[in-house]
Amino acid sequence: MNGCPFCPGLSDDPLENLIVGRVITGTEALLITPTLGPLTDDHLLIVPRAHIPSLGCLSDEGRHGAEVMASAVGAGRAESGRRIMFEHGMASEDSDGGCGIVHAHLHVVLVSPDVRVPPLPDACGAQWHVLPASGWAGCLPTGADYLLVADGDEAYLATGVRDVPSQYLRRWLGDALEVEWDWRARRSSLDCHGLVEYASNAGLSHR
Repeated sequence: MNGCPFCPGLSDDPLENLIVGRVITGTEALLITPTLGPLTDDHLLIVPRAHIPSLGCLSDEGRHGAEVMASAVGAGRAESGRRIMFEHGMASEDSDGGCGIVHAHLHVVLVSPDVRVPPLPDACGAQWHVLPASGWAGCLPTGADYLLVADGDEAYLATGVRDVPSQYLRRWLGDALEVEWDWRARRSSLDCHGLVEYASNAGLSHR
């Protein structure tokens, strides 16, 4: 889609954007790429190839695929310890809730096991609900703005959020890690070559 900072890279357009030249691996529906302004050395995005506003808008098969891919990221990296995931999900491009970039992307952040993750942030006019540890992706709504947070075997969803600030969950986790959370202020990226191991862990081939 014209104007989307993810779509040109997903369609192999040579224009500069947030994806092009940095894709590690993927499937027909999903890609894994390092984020800009990573919160840790192991901070990736799972991005649908299709221009959709949230993972909740994927098909049942697509949502399951995203969960499987997220679970595989970092498998076997004992030093990382914990996997934190979060998404600002939007019902549409005109929604009040969600992220400033209207193309779905799930953050997967590997953190040291001794990191103390803070309590869930305010749910922006909604309430947090516990999701099943396995099958959480199937619970994501298709017609509502939402916040998703998962920490290890615990997953939480707040549906019907409103007026969510841009990078809301990045700031929540970044403050806990005591690092700069604003990717625009720190546009450095991770070294893709050092992360190709994620491809084999996820059962995927390098793109």
